[in-house]
Amino acid sequence: MVQENFFWTLHVTVVNGWLQYKRDLKTSEVASSSQKDLMHFTLDVAESLTKVNKAYARKSRGRVSVTANTETSRRRVRRPEPTPAARFDKVAHWPEIINQKNRCRNCQKTSRAYIAFCQLFNNYDLLIKLSGLKMRAIGTILPYRSNGADAVILPDKELMKQKRGAFNFRSDENIHVAKWYYNSIVRIASNFLTHRPLQNTQRQVKGQRIEVQMPNIVRSYNTGMGGVDLLDRLAAAYCPTIKSEKWYWPLFINAVNTATVAAWWIHCFVEERPLSHLELRRHMVLSLLQSERTATSRVASGFMSQLPDIRFDDVNHIIGTGLQGRCKVCKRNTKNMCKTCNVRLHAERGKQCFEIYHQQK
Repeated sequence: MVQENFFWTLHVTVVNGWLQYKRDLKTSEVASSSQKDLMHFTLDVAESLTKVNKAYARKSRGRVSVTANTETSRRRVRRPEPTPAARFDKVAHWPEIINQKNRCRNCQKTSRAYIAFCQLFNNYDLLIKLSGLKMRAIGTILPYRSNGADAVILPDKELMKQKRGAFNFRSDENIHVAKWYYNSIVRIASNFLTHRPLQNTQRQVKGQRIEVQMPNIVRSYNTGMGGVDLLDRLAAAYCPTIKSEKWYWPLFINAVNTATVAAWWIHCFVEERPLSHLELRRHMVLSLLQSERTATSRVASGFMSQLPDIRFDDVNHIIGTGLQGRCKVCKRNTKNMCKTCNVRLHAERGKQCFEIYHQQK
């Protein structure tokens, strides 16, 4: 879960940096044609992470210091202070992503490591750049980002007429793009994998388990993206439908839903014969409903009723004023009250609530 949370935080940071970049350009009145979209902005961030040998910053004892993060050196160096003009130049100041460059450097050295990402960030030019940096990458891709490969691959309607597991592909010297049909069309591109070797996997269709052909590029993508996609799929399977107008409700219900999915995932690892996802949720709801709750005594609201001997003794019943409230007789608002009985009563001209209350029937 730590790795999935890290990549999710990385994506959010890049998107926030892109939004700040657009605001800065709008403030500086730069032409809209020169602005970068999210994909090109992400490419520039990836290029800066892999090419620029920066040290990452950390706060220590109230001072900002940096540590050179290399294999041969662990010495501490001072970060140069930015010039005052650089703070107000209306140029996008990107958020610094700590230690991401070292993660990419490890992908260069490890032959089995590769980078996996979804179609929001993947395109043909990004795979070419990563290939030039000797980084292996794989990810789903949108049709208009495949550099024309989707136009020469078998159309979606023709591919869906075939049985499940059918696929088609196109490849040049660098990038391999494959289209695979299962429940829907899946497009995956990679700079180091192809569709071979083909493997057969079992899938449940209409209550029956059938053999489905799966290309190697699809299997590798599922392995790399399993954590985040699995969490999203399980959380969306039984997503609570209770709505509220409070702003914090989506955050709260999403945290509860994520915690429930994590609890079921741990339950599957611990138990030899685990419950299904739905059964575990039912057990949790029943346990919450059957939990013992101590009954809290209800405090009576309003004033205490007066004893008859005080109410009808006709001794020292003085009219005073207090906070506005309901009259004890006519139930309308008034500020007049009986100081002895401690109840609100009308005593204005034309109203006889005070006399009626103190007269014994």
